[in-house]
Amino acid sequence: MPTLTPESVERLVLSGLATPDAVNHARRAGLTEASFTALELHATVWRYITTFVQDRGECPGHGDLRALGFEPVPDVQDYQRYVDELVQADVQRQLRLVLFKQLKELEDTGGDPRAKLRDIVDGLQNISYGSQVRLVYFDRDAPDRLGRVTERVEAKRQGLVIGVATGLRSLDENGGEWQKGDLVAIIGPPTAGKSTLLIHFAVAAWAAGYRVLFISPENIADDIHLRADPMAAQLQWRILSNHALRTGKDVDMRTYMDHIESIKDSDRWATTDRGEAGFFTVADIQRALTEFRPDVLCVDGAHLITGPGQTWENMFALGKMLKATAQDRGIVVLVGTQATKNTLAAGAELPEMNDAAYGKAIMEDSNRVISMGRDRGGLKRRSFRVIKWRDGPTDEKKRYLTFDVDAGVVCEQAMTAERPDGMVEVATFT
Repeated sequence: MPTLTPESVERLVLSGLATPDAVNHARRAGLTEASFTALELHATVWRYITTFVQDRGECPGHGDLRALGFEPVPDVQDYQRYVDELVQADVQRQLRLVLFKQLKELEDTGGDPRAKLRDIVDGLQNISYGSQVRLVYFDRDAPDRLGRVTERVEAKRQGLVIGVATGLRSLDENGGEWQKGDLVAIIGPPTAGKSTLLIHFAVAAWAAGYRVLFISPENIADDIHLRADPMAAQLQWRILSNHALRTGKDVDMRTYMDHIESIKDSDRWATTDRGEAGFFTVADIQRALTEFRPDVLCVDGAHLITGPGQTWENMFALGKMLKATAQDRGIVVLVGTQATKNTLAAGAELPEMNDAAYGKAIMEDSNRVISMGRDRGGLKRRSFRVIKWRDGPTDEKKRYLTFDVDAGVVCEQAMTAERPDGMVEVATFT
């Protein structure tokens, strides 16, 4: 197939705008008047068509377009391909403008290349890739919805998990498995165990066959993987010590080699850390998403993602991006975020929504928020509550976790009655 000129692509796109749905689709894909650069007439025709649709709810005919001096192509086939091609060309144009401007400034004024790199990253983040908003019809798309419900009914009949299992019984048995499009926040004070719980969720998803991308702006990838090793080994009835793996002392090498042998042929979990750059940006996350294409994204330490504004502004932008990513890509996003330092000082065992550090934007964007903290039951126990569950059951009951980081054991505990001294008796592990 011969390569089309930019002028031809623009002409085919404009000729294919025959219905309001087609126009709205092109706009959601990211096309604007500025996207049509081959001929000034093409920008005029785009403006005319979109205004016509807005005013009258229908598209102009070919006769109307000819009156503007534009000759439409009849019966355009493979219209979507031309829209995608024009969007890509427009993004390339915006990329060139950002890079040329910033590199020209660096050449003219000098300065710190690292600072200029951040300016370039900020500029790239503002490039329009189209709207993340998805339009689904309640009535016209109802058969698709019927198909999804039918699949869920059949999965339940076979005893299968609907969504991504969390590994926590109180969630999985109440329809609380992670679903595509979910943004889930884990909030807790320092040392509460947010990172460990996040790794537990990652291991559970990975073991179920899902692709996991773990974003670690604080810890190096090797540290995350050494903490995951005992958890993954537990699933195959192998016992490993995280402390031994870290120190090299008293490592059961036979067991560890068997564990490594059992996982080495898989490539379903990737972890990305700050590397040599020293900082981690939203653009870094987006690049990793494009490269790895995960089913589950884990972000450990939202407040450590840098950006052009103050921390609360960066957190606000990050929450919007993560929610859009979950919905647009149809993946699960799990994020750990800090509670304010005065949460512990005030004597609160578990933080509330308003206790989120640097603003509660991510809390508001999340489908679910899990609050966790240390527990009086000992160093190897944590407590948690689901303080937000959009469209889920109302259940903020405090629950308990066995939390043995060294052995890689994170599991929910079955509870009995509370004792007079306020402690909670624990019966069995679940």
